[in-house]
Amino acid sequence: MNNHKMTRRERYAVKTPTKKLGVATATAITLATIATGTTKASAAEVQPSTRTPEQTTPSTQPDEKTQATANYDAAKASEAQKLADTQAQQKAQEEATAKANAEAQAAQQAANEKAQADAEAQQKATDEANAQAAAQQAAEQEAANQAAQVQAQKDAEVAQQVEIAKQQQEAADFAAQQAKETGSAQEQRDAVTAQNQQDIANAQAAKAAQDATIEANAKAEQDAAKARQDNANKQADASQKADTTTAQIKQAAETKTQTDVNTKAEATQTASNAASEKTAQNTVNSAQKTVDTSNTKATKAATPANPYSETDDAFADAQAINSVGNLPTKISDPHIPASHVNDAGYYDYYSYSGENDNTPKINGDATTAQQAELSDYAMTLVNSYRTAHGLSAAVVTNNAQKAVDESAQYRKAVNAGLTHTVYLGNSATTKTTQAYKDLNLFNTSENLGVSQASELTMLSAKVNLLNMITAMIYQDGAHANGHLANFMRENLQMAFALQQSNSEWPYIFVFQGSEINDTNNPVTVNDKPLTLKSASEIEAARGGNNAAAVKALADAQANLTNVKTANAQKLADVRTNNKQALDNINTKYAKIVADITTSHDATVANNAKSYASDVARIKQLATAQHDENATKLAETLATLKDNYDAKLANIKDVPADELAAKKATDKAKFEQSQVQELAAFKANQAKAESALETKLANELASFKAQLDADVASKAETGAKNLDALKASNDKAYNDLVATNAQALSNLKTSNAKSYAKAQADSQAYLDSINPANAKPETPNKPSDKPTTDTPDDTKTPVKTGDEGDSGSVGSMTLDEYYAKLKETAIKPTTGASNSSAKPSTNQQTSTNTDNKTQAYFDRLIQLDKSTPSVGGSNQTTNKQANVTTTVAKNQYNDHVVYDASAKVLNTITTAQHKNSIATLPSNGTVSHVTQSSVALPKTGVESSSKSLAVLISMVGLLGISVYVPKHMKNKRV
Repeated sequence: MNNHKMTRRERYAVKTPTKKLGVATATAITLATIATGTTKASAAEVQPSTRTPEQTTPSTQPDEKTQATANYDAAKASEAQKLADTQAQQKAQEEATAKANAEAQAAQQAANEKAQADAEAQQKATDEANAQAAAQQAAEQEAANQAAQVQAQKDAEVAQQVEIAKQQQEAADFAAQQAKETGSAQEQRDAVTAQNQQDIANAQAAKAAQDATIEANAKAEQDAAKARQDNANKQADASQKADTTTAQIKQAAETKTQTDVNTKAEATQTASNAASEKTAQNTVNSAQKTVDTSNTKATKAATPANPYSETDDAFADAQAINSVGNLPTKISDPHIPASHVNDAGYYDYYSYSGENDNTPKINGDATTAQQAELSDYAMTLVNSYRTAHGLSAAVVTNNAQKAVDESAQYRKAVNAGLTHTVYLGNSATTKTTQAYKDLNLFNTSENLGVSQASELTMLSAKVNLLNMITAMIYQDGAHANGHLANFMRENLQMAFALQQSNSEWPYIFVFQGSEINDTNNPVTVNDKPLTLKSASEIEAARGGNNAAAVKALADAQANLTNVKTANAQKLADVRTNNKQALDNINTKYAKIVADITTSHDATVANNAKSYASDVARIKQLATAQHDENATKLAETLATLKDNYDAKLANIKDVPADELAAKKATDKAKFEQSQVQELAAFKANQAKAESALETKLANELASFKAQLDADVASKAETGAKNLDALKASNDKAYNDLVATNAQALSNLKTSNAKSYAKAQADSQAYLDSINPANAKPETPNKPSDKPTTDTPDDTKTPVKTGDEGDSGSVGSMTLDEYYAKLKETAIKPTTGASNSSAKPSTNQQTSTNTDNKTQAYFDRLIQLDKSTPSVGGSNQTTNKQANVTTTVAKNQYNDHVVYDASAKVLNTITTAQHKNSIATLPSNGTVSHVTQSSVALPKTGVESSSKSLAVLISMVGLLGISVYVPKHMKNKRV
């Protein structure tokens, strides 16, 4: 991109992102190429003028008026011929359009009729095919029915043969049976004997069945008794559960009520304790303040230094501790910079010199007394910070001190370094836990520090404690303020011990917090808080006349300790009473639940007793029933024996003649029964065959009726489709007729307006060059210099009077107009093509340089300025500068068109632009445009889609050669 400041000419020579602006030059009728095949239009090639611009001379010579008159007459003839040509073109366009419309409509109607005829023929063939297919299906079904009937007849014949064979076998069996009959009664006697044996067996089986029934009934009754027992037990269980649940609900309610009472009582006592302790603490604070403000002290307490300050000396006298009197009794803020509060390590805030140190040395392990003294000073410092921040002072007790002392020894035994006891995971951990447990305590927290010195005195150890506690409070960010949090626990109980170590640190400083397990444990009841003495002892060591203040402070601290002890006991008593009240409720309801259980167990025992009684009764009844059943069997057997003996006595052998008569009678009856059975079998077969025939006939009739209905439905649907096709084709045809008629009407209207405008413009042009309308000009003064017209677009042609100035466009000069043209010019619409039959040079790509585009615009200006008036030489140049532009602020979005022949600006609507832009060439360079005739479309559809394009011919008559859409602007890249 060229970012240097450009002139207006340079700005409009910048290349667009895709194509360069192309402006084609042609005659006034260039766009008429879209007319009918009978209308021809061609454009003469532009021959750029090389005439040197002439100087402007006064219009006072006599032959110029004559020449002007001749020019005017020639122009009148030319304008008349143009109007006549225009009218002839318009008429030819309208006739060609009407003819094309008629041909398109006729073609559409013929196509519709053919489509309708083809559809009807196709539908007829479809209907015939459907009918034929239905007939074929009916025939196939009928053949299937006949085959089914034939098969049924065959099956019936086979069944008859099977039935006859069966009867024949039965007859053979009957004959064989009769042959066996000899008339002897032995068989009858055998039958009676067999029957007697069967009767005996039946009687015995009946007895067994009756016995089984008795047992089953007895078992059922026992089961029922068991069910009654189970049900009674379930009811007892349910009653027990309900009563127990009720008791538990009542117990929970009473427990909640008592708990609320307990909570309130404890809260009241706690609030009372806090109030009394606050009063005692205020007394201590006041006494401490008196001691602190005493100005008679000989030795001053040291103050902390900021070890990170570049100006402060960490070992100045104010931070140096030389004696016990220099020890502070409260923690002070060393004002650590924010950039160092999160450091993992720390520098001392107080220095130890030992010049006046007369305190005992710590030889190896600290003694019990030394541990207690160090713990006293450590907790004095911690409590000074706690009370300053609204918390109660931490408590130190003998048990807490004893536990931490033991823990230090356990840690030393395993050579524990700077690792928390709980994480050691060895005997030190377990023994520490047990030590606290033995004292009714449990270890809740632990802070650890280290000393680099292997030889300590009590003073140097306290200085280490002072620096260490200050760091844990004010420089603990690297440890998430965990040490500080341990110092600031509610109701803190803590003690300190010094641990000797063989690790890289000679001594480990151990702070351990603890809580009481059971306040009622005698171990805790006798363990009272210790009174801290470090503050008064240090104040006394400082000297001065402040003994009374120190004593008052000691008394206040002792009173605070006593108040806390008494308050702790009061709170313990409240908690004991609260626990006893809850225990009473639990005892009460434990007895209620036990009574419920006792009642339940008694009910279950009674249920078991009732069940045992029912079982005994059931078994006794069953035994009696079994005995009765056995008696009946004995009687039945005796009766059967008597009957059997009587039957045997009555059985006799049959004589031969009686036997023959009996066989004949039996045979006749047997044969008659066979004849009747065969006749009935055949009758049933005939009935089944008739029913099958009727069923198949009915199904065939229904099938044919359904086929006929399907054929009729398809035929009806086809007829509706044909009607719909005809309606659609008729509508398309009517729409085409209406569209063509409207397009022709629009063309005629447009042509009429165009012709009227052409007449008006022609007359205006003639009026402008009519010598009769010219005004006299003022001659130049002798001293005036002649004006030279040059191609430089920075100069403006001179206008005099009201004459028609060929160097202006409407109200603009040509220079202004061409500048405006370049300012608003844009690339052609994508996809536009040249309307010539063969590709022209206008279809080149946009690879030409910006210099060529700029040169073309410059040449347009030169050609226009070198064009003489009508009638003069080289008159064809009047048609060479037909261009278009747009009015950027036109609210109607109309496009402005410059007519070079008439030297005026005309407008054309956006709709006309859209309908005609498709016919324009897409130019990459400026070149001559060769035009050729184009026939109108041959079908109604093509005519309909392009009917508005004929409006371009009207535009062409106004001298347009190219116009560019307003909405596409040149972009600088």
